[in-house]
Amino acid sequence: MKKFSILVVFSLIVSVFASLTAMAAGGVRVDTKNGGSVSVSNVIDEKEFEDEGAGVGNIIFVSDTAVTLTIQGNDPHPNISYRPKASLNGRSFDLGSEREDVEVANRVATLSKPGYYGVNVRFGSDFSADTVAEFVVQILGNGSNSEGDTKTERAPADVQEAVNAEPTASNVRVDGHEKSFEAYNINGNNFFKLRDLAAVLSGTRKQFEVSWDSDKNAINLITGKAYTSVGGELALSDKPVTQKASSTASVIYIDGKQTQLTAYNINGNNYFKLRDIAKAINFGVTWDGTSNRIGMDSAAEYVEPEAEKSPSGETVPAAKGFHVKINNDTQTGTVPEFQLELWSVKEDNLLGAVQANASHYDRNIGVYNLTFDYEGYKAGDELALVLREADSSIAYISFTFTKINEAGDLERSTYKVEKGTHVKLKIEEKTYYPGEDETVTATTLIGSDLYPIEGFLKKGK
Repeated sequence: MKKFSILVVFSLIVSVFASLTAMAAGGVRVDTKNGGSVSVSNVIDEKEFEDEGAGVGNIIFVSDTAVTLTIQGNDPHPNISYRPKASLNGRSFDLGSEREDVEVANRVATLSKPGYYGVNVRFGSDFSADTVAEFVVQILGNGSNSEGDTKTERAPADVQEAVNAEPTASNVRVDGHEKSFEAYNINGNNFFKLRDLAAVLSGTRKQFEVSWDSDKNAINLITGKAYTSVGGELALSDKPVTQKASSTASVIYIDGKQTQLTAYNINGNNYFKLRDIAKAINFGVTWDGTSNRIGMDSAAEYVEPEAEKSPSGETVPAAKGFHVKINNDTQTGTVPEFQLELWSVKEDNLLGAVQANASHYDRNIGVYNLTFDYEGYKAGDELALVLREADSSIAYISFTFTKINEAGDLERSTYKVEKGTHVKLKIEEKTYYPGEDETVTATTLIGSDLYPIEGFLKKGK
C-alpha cells in the first residue's frame, strides 16, 4: 500500500508539471522540462481524465488513423504499450491488466491498432517531474469513439485502394545544399512531409509557418513567417522500404484562403505532392534526370512543367549549344575559376571553350551553367571535356555516367578530371516526361538544355 501511494503522488506531480503540450498541424508535441519531447501525429481531439497513478498522465490524444510517435532528447527510456482492456468511463480511465509492448525503432513508434495506448517516456536516469512525458493515445475504429467506449460504427470517408509508395531514390538539393528527406514516389510523383518542407525553407524568402486550426479542423499555413519546430522534422529511417499509401483529401488554409490538396497517408503521416506545395507557396522546383536530382529554389518562382511539344518518341533537336552544369562542392565560400574545352574525339579538333567564372555562376544554388557554341552534335557522336585551366583551390571535376549493360543491370562510372586531363562521353538519347502525364514521353540528347552534362567541382588542398 505504501508503494502504491508513492506512485500516485509521483504520477500526479508529473501530470501537473512535467510536460507541456504544443498544438501542431494535425498533431501535438509533449515537452519535458529537461529538454525531451514526444511528438504525436494525426491528433483530432484531446481529452482529460482523473490521474489515478497509472503512470500515463491525465491526457488522451485521439486520432482516427494510425499515429506516429517521434522521440527527441537525450537518453530516452520509452515504455509504450497497447492496452486491449483499457476503458474510459466519464473522467475515470482504467488501463486494464493486459498489455502488448510496442516496438520503438530509431526513436519512432507506430500505433495502428484501434484502441488505447499507454505512453511513458523518461529522459535521463532521474525520476522526477521534469524528466517524464506521459499520456494516452486512443485510435478510433472498430467500435470506439472520442466520447468514450460507446459502440458505434464509423463510416469510412473516401476509402480508396492502397497504392505502393516507393522510397524516393532521388537526391534533393535545397538552395544548392544537399538535404536528406524521407520522401516517397507514388505513381511517378514525389511526396514529402509538409513539416519537412517548412523546416528546410525556414529562414528563406519562401518560408512558411504551419499550425493546426481546431475550429476548421484544417492545416493553416502562413507565408513569410518563420517555421516553429515541433520535433521529428527530417527524421529518417535506417532502411526505407516500400509502404502502402492511402489517398486522403486534406484541407489547407494558406493565409486564410482554403486550398484542397491531395495527400497520401503513410504510416500515420500525411505526405503531399511536392509540386502542389511548391505551387501553393510559390518556390521553384526542378528535376535533373542526368544526376537523378530534385532541386528546390527559394529564390525562384514556381513554373509549371512544359507542355508536350512533340509527338511521343520523337527526338527533340538539341537547343543552341552544348550544355554543361558544374556544381560547386569546394565549400570555400568563393567562386573558383576554371576553363573547360569541348573536343571531337573522331576529328581530334577543338569545338569550343568556356572560361567559367562568376558570370556563369548561380549563387542561389551553387551551380555553374556553361554553354559551348556547338550545335552539330547528334546521337552516337563521341566528345571529350578537357579541364585546361583551374584555380589552385580546385582538385578536379568529378563526372558520373550511367548506362544499362547487356545483362540489363545499371552500371555507374565516375571519372576524376584533373587539370590537363579529359573525360570522353558518347552522345545518347534520353527519354523524359514533358508534362504530368506519364503516358506521354519525348526524347532529347544528353548535352541539350533539357539534359545537360553534370559534374562536381572538388576542393584541392
